Amino acid sequence: MRLSSLLKAPSGQVKGFEEVRYQFKMTFISSQTNSRNVFLTLLFLQFQLLSKLVVQPCFFLLLLFSP
Repeated sequence: MRLSSLLKAPSGQVKGFEEVRYQFKMTFISSQTNSRNVFLTLLFLQFQLLSKLVVQPCFFLLLLFSP
């Protein structure tokens, strides 16, 4: 997915940088109110990334070299 498609407004126009930054800031402020959930989400995403980068290739190699 390209960045331009992420930055497109519902009307189809590309959002301004300031608008995107403002939205991000508002999201960040609202997420700070329940930081525990955000922390758990980040932990989960980190774990997912770890499993993609480490566990899956190892599993694939195991399957490849298993007798």
